[in-house]
Amino acid sequence: MDEVPGQDLPNGFPIVGIVASAGGLDAFKKFFRELPADGGMAFVLVPHLDPSHESLMVELLGKLTSMPVVEARQGMIVEVNCVYIIPPRNFLAISNGRLQLSEPPKERSWQTSIDFFLRSLAQDQQERAIGIVLSGTGSHGALGVREIKLAGGMTMAQQPDTAEYDQMPTNAIATGQIDCVMPPEQMPAALVNYVEQPYLSNAGKVAKPSADSTDLLNQV
Repeated sequence: MDEVPGQDLPNGFPIVGIVASAGGLDAFKKFFRELPADGGMAFVLVPHLDPSHESLMVELLGKLTSMPVVEARQGMIVEVNCVYIIPPRNFLAISNGRLQLSEPPKERSWQTSIDFFLRSLAQDQQERAIGIVLSGTGSHGALGVREIKLAGGMTMAQQPDTAEYDQMPTNAIATGQIDCVMPPEQMPAALVNYVEQPYLSNAGKVAKPSADSTDLLNQV
């Protein structure tokens, strides 16, 4: 019998996919400086990386948070209050709560590593999926946030005038599928407020959002 995504997972907590390209490192730093280490979420970072160089993001971000920050490895179970970063020269997906690495397509493809991950996150985690689009060029992430919203998850985008490169967040916002638009340093508090809402921990039940949650989701 095939496994059903999002069911009987070892990780019954929200998983946050954060994507960026140009200018993303500064946005990541601002985000993690304000993030509590016990917020009850896991974080998977998918920046566009130079395939010819090893990434220094694990080391750099590890200095900003007391959460474990590790490079994603094949088959890793995503654990709460941990940070995972895509390695160079790989595509990353999540299946039944485990990280899955694959080689990038050999031929040019419309699908980027950013949207590839966000779509898999939506399929696997459904209402527990959270997608965040930070600084970058092009429209990377726009397709992925649509999938997350269709799956019942939550989406955020960096306020464009705070981004070094505003095309990615601007294009994500233009989809009409972004719940929150704010500077990256304000996102952690909003995330913590969101994940404390009871409907996230009651799979299959429909709960009325609280007034605080409604206000949060209207900040677009």
